[in-house]
Amino acid sequence: MDNSINVLYDHYKDTCSVQRKNLKVRNILFVVVIVVLGLLLLISYCPDTVGDAILSFLVHEYGINVRIQFGIMQSLIWVVLLYISVRYYQSTINIERTYKYIHKLEERLSFLVSNNDEERITIVIDRESGNYLEDYPVLSSIIDSMYKWVFPIIYIIAVAFKIIIERRCEFLYAFDIILFTIAIVLCVLYIFLTGKSSKNITRKLIRDDIYDGIFLIWNVFFH
Repeated sequence: MDNSINVLYDHYKDTCSVQRKNLKVRNILFVVVIVVLGLLLLISYCPDTVGDAILSFLVHEYGINVRIQFGIMQSLIWVVLLYISVRYYQSTINIERTYKYIHKLEERLSFLVSNNDEERITIVIDRESGNYLEDYPVLSSIIDSMYKWVFPIIYIIAVAFKIIIERRCEFLYAFDIILFTIAIVLCVLYIFLTGKSSKNITRKLIRDDIYDGIFLIWNVFFH
């Protein structure tokens, strides 16, 4: 086999391996965002309980034993939420871009391998592209939409609710308003960037599955 094909195939395997690691990181970040967002909401209703839990965690994990004013702790949670959210958005967008890159690698590999074959047999390498999307179930499409649309909308509603019920603390509240605004803007951009890239594919997959279902029902009852 041509050396260039070997190099490209090794690069393809490495890219797929990196993508699997990226998916694991994305999933962990998603859970962390949910936990931090939950803390941000809970601290408004039971500040003493949440505050004590956070301080106990800091003492146990990092040996930090210091009392933090409620307003400062609340703002720190906002900062942590914003940071983790940014990391999550970056990870998800990077995964989307990497999938597109993997699809291009598969197309290039298929072309090179087919042309290199002495019998000129068409060889298709499409594990992550055509083969993966061919029988893409409706449930997976719905889950994908929940990650890219439903969760961000819930996120926006949650942080908006939080900033409304937040205890006023003059300067710190103004600081939290700034963090809230940044969080909303980033979330909207995330919806736009991820939704735009997958909108056409998702619609097509759902439409094809609906057509298949109608065809199956027609065959069962009318043939």
